[in-house]
Amino acid sequence: MFARWGKTKETIKDPEMSLFGPEILDIEITDICHGVDGKHCQYCYKSNTPNGKNMSLEAFKTVIKKINYNSQLAQVAFGLGSTASENPDLWAMCDYLRENHIVPNGTVAQLDDYNAKMIASKFGGCAVSYHGSFDVLTDTVQKLTYLKNENNSKLAQINIHFMIAEETYGEALKLIELLNSDNRFNYVNAIVLLGLKQCGRAKTGFTKLSGEKFENLIKTAFAKNIGLGFDSCQANKFFYVISKMANEKFIKKELLNILQQMVEPCEASCFSAYSNVDGVYYHCSFMEQSGKLKGFDLLTGNFKDYWEGKTGDVYKWRQRLRESNRSCPEFDV
Repeated sequence: MFARWGKTKETIKDPEMSLFGPEILDIEITDICHGVDGKHCQYCYKSNTPNGKNMSLEAFKTVIKKINYNSQLAQVAFGLGSTASENPDLWAMCDYLRENHIVPNGTVAQLDDYNAKMIASKFGGCAVSYHGSFDVLTDTVQKLTYLKNENNSKLAQINIHFMIAEETYGEALKLIELLNSDNRFNYVNAIVLLGLKQCGRAKTGFTKLSGEKFENLIKTAFAKNIGLGFDSCQANKFFYVISKMANEKFIKKELLNILQQMVEPCEASCFSAYSNVDGVYYHCSFMEQSGKLKGFDLLTGNFKDYWEGKTGDVYKWRQRLRESNRSCPEFDV
């Protein structure tokens, strides 16, 4: 849980950035991916393949030290391949984070028994991505659920990641129904709906989900009491829908107030940071794909000066976010 306030605790207005450095870091430790049953997802925004590279443990430690310059970093989300087996230094990286009081998290798609066991013993949270096979999804969730309840488990939360688009809408409804009817998903915290970013493989073949269908997914999940989450890119869309639902008496005003406190619009380079596999900083992983930024070298540069600077790319980016009400100014999500 994060709690923020303004100049005093009584100040209503949230701060526009963390003055102490990022709270959360997304770090790509590999751009190798073997897909699900050898088949790559068609909407991978990175277009990853088995022919990639890994970040070294040494480079990883350097990036963490640079980002965590005030010992303020609370969570690290690993950018992994589908199986968590791509970078052999992953478990040593987890140990290093735990030694520095930072919780490791990550997203996978298809786990064998060994890597599921390691995740349960190292991660605080794990998301399982759905990529076309409900059988693979169910198998991976089951493995993590069983291990989550073991005595040595550190795994506090299991989520499901699902990319929403016009072309995947029907499967999203099926997934909500599966969580409602199948007790093998009883320990899943939430379905996290990820908005389509048209980059990488998703430049073609996928269409942004309509507002009506987006609203229907939310109403269906709420009606079936299924936990629901979103990437921050869609926060303002979610604000609009839940406000409408409160006006329609679909949800209570009290719940609306709670949700409005919990939901975080785009926090890229305000409260969170991103590093690619080469140790290069971008505002988020999608901005790296836009090709409009040179990036900042974390391995050699002074990140503290970059984060706190008043003239550079990160400062200009925050201005753009303010002007767009912290909705993504780059992609139509």
